[in-house]
Amino acid sequence: MLQVRYKTTNFLFIYFIAGILVLLSVFVYYTSRIVKRLDESQKAQVPYLADLAVVLPSIKDVQLGIRLDKDFKKIWENSRLSFIITDRQNPGQIIKVRGVDKEIEVKIDKGIPLNQAEQQKLRKALEEMKRKVETISLEYGEDRVLVGYMYYGDVNPDKINMMPFVITDLQQQPVGWRVWGDYIRIEDANERQLNQARALVREASAKGRFSAIQINPKFRRGYFHYDVATHYDLMLMPYIQIASITIFLVIGLLVYQKSKANEQAAIWGGLARETAHQLGTPISSLMGWLEVLENRNNDSDMTNIYAEMQGDLARLRKVTSRFGRIGAKPKRGLVDIANIIYEVIFYFQKRIPPKVEIISQHKEAPKVIANEDLLQWVFENLIKNSLDALNKKRGLIRIDTSFDPKRNQVVITYKDNGKGISKKDRKKIFAPGYTTKKHGWGLGLTLVKRIIEDYHDGKIRLVETSPRGTTFEIRLPVEKVTEDIE
Repeated sequence: MLQVRYKTTNFLFIYFIAGILVLLSVFVYYTSRIVKRLDESQKAQVPYLADLAVVLPSIKDVQLGIRLDKDFKKIWENSRLSFIITDRQNPGQIIKVRGVDKEIEVKIDKGIPLNQAEQQKLRKALEEMKRKVETISLEYGEDRVLVGYMYYGDVNPDKINMMPFVITDLQQQPVGWRVWGDYIRIEDANERQLNQARALVREASAKGRFSAIQINPKFRRGYFHYDVATHYDLMLMPYIQIASITIFLVIGLLVYQKSKANEQAAIWGGLARETAHQLGTPISSLMGWLEVLENRNNDSDMTNIYAEMQGDLARLRKVTSRFGRIGAKPKRGLVDIANIIYEVIFYFQKRIPPKVEIISQHKEAPKVIANEDLLQWVFENLIKNSLDALNKKRGLIRIDTSFDPKRNQVVITYKDNGKGISKKDRKKIFAPGYTTKKHGWGLGLTLVKRIIEDYHDGKIRLVETSPRGTTFEIRLPVEKVTEDIE
C-alpha cells in the first residue's frame, strides 16, 4: 500500500510538471504569433512610407512641403521603422537616413562628412537591413535648391501687373528688378537704378514682403533599405511571465513540502507518544508480577528466567521511553560513541545467528553531545536491517569510528556484506513508509535519519552499495551549544 502511494505521488508530480510545461509552451507560441502579426502589419506600411519619403521634396507648395516634412519627421521619431535610401548608380552614396542615429541623419541632411565610426555604423546598419528584408526600388526627388529671393512692394490690386519687385541672389544682392517702368538687369543698370532697387529690398524686407526662390528637384532612381525594430517588450513578456510563474510554483512547492514534513513529524510524534502510553500499562503490570515471582520462588532456574525476563522488560521500558521522545526535544549530554556501540553489540551477541559476526574498531575520538538512548536506537535499526539482508553463509557487520579534525566531527562507518540495495531504491531508502520487506513498515531508516539529522544536527548518507554489501557514513558534530546538556 505504501509503495503504491509512493508511485502515485511520483505520477502526480510528473503530471503536474508536464502540464505546466505544456501550458507554458502554448503561451509562448501564442505570444510569438501575436508579435509576428504586429511585425507583418508594420512591414505592410513600409511601401507607403517609402513613397511619402521620396515625394515630399517634389511638392511645389513650399509652405505645405515644410509642414509635411516636419510632420513626417515626428512620425519617424515615434516609429519602429528605420530606413536608408541609396542611389542606384552609386550604391555607396547615401541619400537619406532615418531611425538609425540622429547625429548621422543631421549630418547627411546638411551634407556634412561622416567620421570613420559613423560610416562604419551606417554601413553595418545597411548590411543588416539588406540581410533581414527585401530592398525596395524607387524614384526619389532631390532636395529643392534655393537660388535667391524676391522682394516686392505694395500695389493696388487693380494694377497687380505694375507691382514693383526685386530679384536677389542668396547674398541679397539685386540681379534684376522692376521699380517703375520696364524690367532692368544688373548688367544694364546705372548707379541710381541700383540704389532704387536696394531701397526696395530694405523696405520690403522690413515689412516681410519677400519669398524664397527654389527650383524644382530632379528625380533619380535609388533603393529603399529598411528595418523594423523588434517588439522586445512583447518578446520578453512571455519569458518574464514564465519566470514569475516558475518562481511562484517553486516557492509554493517548497512551502507545501515543508508543511507536509511538519504534518508528518506531528503525526509521527503523536503516534510514538501514543505507542509509549499504550505500552506503559502492561509493562508496569509485568514488573509487578516479576516482584511476586522473586519473593515466592528461590529455585535457581526460576532465578535465571527471572533475570532474563527482567532484562527484556527493562529493554522494553527503554524502547517505550524512546518512542516517548519522538516529537519532543530530547535531553542530551556528553556521550562516548564507542561505549554506545559496544553496548549495542553486546545486546545482539546473544540474539543473532551463529553465522553472523559483529566487529568494531575505534580510533581515538572526543565525546559528542547526544542522547544515548536514541543513538543506541540508530545502531539497533541499522543492525536489524543488515540481518534481514544477510543471506550468505557468513554474515559480517563492521562498525568503526574515527575523528575528522578539519570538520570537527566524529565519523562512524557502518558496513555489512549483505545483498546490497537495488539501484532504483537507493534514493528512496530514507523515505517514510518505503520498504522492500513483505511485512515491513518502512520506518527503521526513516527514524535513523530523523534521529541523526533532526535531533543531533548530524548527517547520514549511503556511501556505496553492491551485491557485496552496503556502507553508510554517519557524521556527528563535536562542539555544540550546551544549553540543553544535563
